[in-house]
Amino acid sequence: MMVELNCAADFLCNFLKAKLPREDIDNFHQQFVHVLKQRYQSHWYNETPIRGSAYRSMTCGREHFQKHKSFLDPLLIQIVKTCNIRNIEQYFPENFTLWVDPGEVSYRIGELGSICDYYSKTTGVTPPPRELLDDGPRPSSTRTPVPIVAPGSPQLTEKAAEPVF
Repeated sequence: MMVELNCAADFLCNFLKAKLPREDIDNFHQQFVHVLKQRYQSHWYNETPIRGSAYRSMTCGREHFQKHKSFLDPLLIQIVKTCNIRNIEQYFPENFTLWVDPGEVSYRIGELGSICDYYSKTTGVTPPPRELLDDGPRPSSTRTPVPIVAPGSPQLTEKAAEPVF
């Protein structure tokens, strides 16, 4: 169960990594695993992984809002409140569903999107190592602005004329 919960937490943290400070992401990851472990403990069936799958799913977005008057799944709301992260829904895809089942973590982005494996014990699909997910600037870091140049502008054509070695 811990492999699947950590993979699911990593999947969601991918959406947050360039938008929130590292401490908030780590706290979210830790709380996510803790809350789901408690919730799923009595609904985890290694011998029949499909059993309880609906219980172990999270839906966020417009489809969820129409039924529950909230963009976020109640489990995510609980986790976010514990972490004291505000407006987290703006960092996630507009509509997504996440399933955490024995031996598999899968997701769907969009109401009509395909279901994809993020982790699968049977097919060998594995997410990138967590240390690869940790690369990249954080909101608190300084960034160098990149000038935006319109196509066909003199600056762009001068750059294009320079040889690249």
